[in-house]
Amino acid sequence: VSDRDWIVTLDVSADEYYGSEQVKRALVRYPIKVVRLDIDPERNPFGLALDCYASAPQRIEPPPTPTQAGVPANAPGHLQGDSP
Repeated sequence: VSDRDWIVTLDVSADEYYGSEQVKRALVRYPIKVVRLDIDPERNPFGLALDCYASAPQRIEPPPTPTQAGVPANAPGHLQGDSP
């Protein structure tokens, strides 16, 4: 945005478990504003701070699995019986 503030993107994958079984995965993209501050370098050596969200967080889609991305069913590594 300027030489003293930036917008960075933080992608987070949050998994929820019930015991040892994964029951939910949420993928969220956070656009965060980072600013440079004139502050004591002993306490903050980089002089950076998180200011706020640059915009509202958004859910993101997981990357496609190899079978969804067009990998043929007879490709190496494909287990027999995985598909009809």
